[in-house]
Amino acid sequence: MFSRVPFMGFVIPFILGIILMDLVSIPVAIPQLWQLVLLLFSIFVLGICSKLSKNVLAGVFLFLVFLQLGSFVKNRNNQDYQAILDDVRLVNAEYYEATVTSLPQNRSNSVRIELKVDNVKYQDKWYAIDAKIQGAFPLKGSEIPKLNDHLLIKGSPKLPKHPLNPLEFDYAQFLENRGIHFTDYVKDDRFITTLDKKVESFDIRLNALTVSAWAEKVLRQEIQNDRAYGLIKAMLLGRRDDLHTDQIQDFTISGTVHIISVSGLHVGVLVMLLSFLLGWIKRFRFGKYVFLGLIISILLFYSIITGLPPSVIRASVMFSILFIGHTFNKKNYALNALAISAILILLFDPNAIYNVGFQLSFTAMLGIFLFYPMLSKLYLPSNLFTKFVWDISVLTIAAQLGTFPLSIFYFHQFPTYFLLVNPLVILLANILVIGPILILLFSFCHGAG
Repeated sequence: MFSRVPFMGFVIPFILGIILMDLVSIPVAIPQLWQLVLLLFSIFVLGICSKLSKNVLAGVFLFLVFLQLGSFVKNRNNQDYQAILDDVRLVNAEYYEATVTSLPQNRSNSVRIELKVDNVKYQDKWYAIDAKIQGAFPLKGSEIPKLNDHLLIKGSPKLPKHPLNPLEFDYAQFLENRGIHFTDYVKDDRFITTLDKKVESFDIRLNALTVSAWAEKVLRQEIQNDRAYGLIKAMLLGRRDDLHTDQIQDFTISGTVHIISVSGLHVGVLVMLLSFLLGWIKRFRFGKYVFLGLIISILLFYSIITGLPPSVIRASVMFSILFIGHTFNKKNYALNALAISAILILLFDPNAIYNVGFQLSFTAMLGIFLFYPMLSKLYLPSNLFTKFVWDISVLTIAAQLGTFPLSIFYFHQFPTYFLLVNPLVILLANILVIGPILILLFSFCHGAG
């Protein structure tokens, strides 16, 4: 099977290289230049083996190339991260300037906001430092910073501490996996919002979050019921801070918690409806290229609306690759598209491999690709309604089989009601995902007019 899906043979050693770089205890950081030289040497030997048709040796060195590439990317990420932690200027700062780079997330007594440090005042001098901080602001404070606000904060952030108990949740490691270096609890008397910030470069993520904040505001205006608004916001924008505790518990017990997490499911639902509604375009001359352009454009729009989370980026890249291959009549295997999207994401963010959402998303899709074709052939209903229920049920079973080991490991439970409720839930998800998007489109058109 893996001979037909060569990219699966690439992504596995690539992921192993990332993990091995963290597992192997090395007292001195490996110089990146050495790694790069060794990687280039392996590529050179791979080329010679391929030219001489030494297939076994070529396979071995192909494995080593991607293993080294994964370790190189992770080593570079680790060294850049550690260099910021070792910089004494920020942890001993008198003041620091920072830009708000996330939308606020409400907690019980505080609001969590990510900050990007721009400058630090240390020993009466200002220095440019690029670091990320998990900021917490009082929930009942006089001012809650907004996205893109520029803050002048008195004092210095703190280094997150690793737990003393090896079985305890490691919050410091959790922050490192998200690329966050420090934490800081910022009271009202410690910061002011300044207006002298100049935009130095185009940041696609910040612009996407700005669009997502606008979408949240529109949905709040249009949906008056708090519980309904919290559900729609979680499903469309991926932020659960307005969901009630009992709602989250109900979704978790029923095995449908994926509905309130923006993921590949939502992208898949969107792709399915778009293919049904726009499929007629392919009948015309050059229609298949117009169809491809529309699909990719709408996926890009949806990704921006959600704030470009990794799960949506992964799914959008995967489905885009699938549609591109189909449009140009290339042999197109879903596992290849899944592997390509994994490599692209991990090249830019190797720590994503430790993200639970990333792991669940990929194992669910892997389960679907591996088990769905086999399970769907066990029964071939003739009735359309029965076929729909059977297809959705088999799809759900395949996804659950893929995520079963991770569900047991992380959550110590396995949902038993998913087979009964998922077909109905996914049917409603078609409406609840598309409906808010239409609201946003009409609101945008109305505002533009």
